[in-house]
Amino acid sequence: MPDQSAEALRRVRDFPRLRYMGSKYKLAPHLAEVFGNVGGRSAVDAFCGSGVVSYLLKAQGYRVTSNDFLKEQAKSSSSGI
Repeated sequence: MPDQSAEALRRVRDFPRLRYMGSKYKLAPHLAEVFGNVGGRSAVDAFCGSGVVSYLLKAQGYRVTSNDFLKEQAKSSSSGI
C-alpha cells in the first residue's frame, strides 16, 4: 500500500486547510502509514473536525463515516468526502 498512501498524501495536500488547535493536518503522513498498515475497508472518524482525516481515509480507499459534535463540521466533512 505504499503507492496508495503516497497518492493519498498528495491529494491531502490539496485539501482546504482550517487552521485551528486540534487540526490533524500535520499528522497526515503518520496517519497514512498507520492506516496503510492496519488495512480494512471502512472507517469511522467520530470527531472529524476539519475532515482532513476523513479525506485521507477516503483517498486511501476506505468507506468513511464522519461525525462531529458540531453539526456544521460533520456536514462539511461529509460533503468533502
